[in-house]
Amino acid sequence: MAEIVKVAVVGGGSFGTVMANIAAGNGFPVSFWMRSDALAEAINRNHVNESYLPGYALNERVVATHDMAAAVYGAQLIFVAVPQQLFRAVVSELVKSSDQGDVC
Repeated sequence: MAEIVKVAVVGGGSFGTVMANIAAGNGFPVSFWMRSDALAEAINRNHVNESYLPGYALNERVVATHDMAAAVYGAQLIFVAVPQQLFRAVVSELVKSSDQGDVC
């Protein structure tokens, strides 16, 4: 397995927020994908996901984006944290956007 130099977290809810922060707290740069461009901008500006975890400070290594391709590009580890009813559609988009040969 390749050395992990970037982590992507797909899903901007409370679980994804905590996963992104844990990975960043362990020293990894984290690309944090979410459906809402406005929420991604607010998270990057304030380092807090006020919609799902108000007051929970995010590590500066967490960078939010609405662009799936940008989120997963170069990531050696991708966590998916979306509701089950969206899982198939989001993972299909992730696979189309991934620069990897395969996504397991």
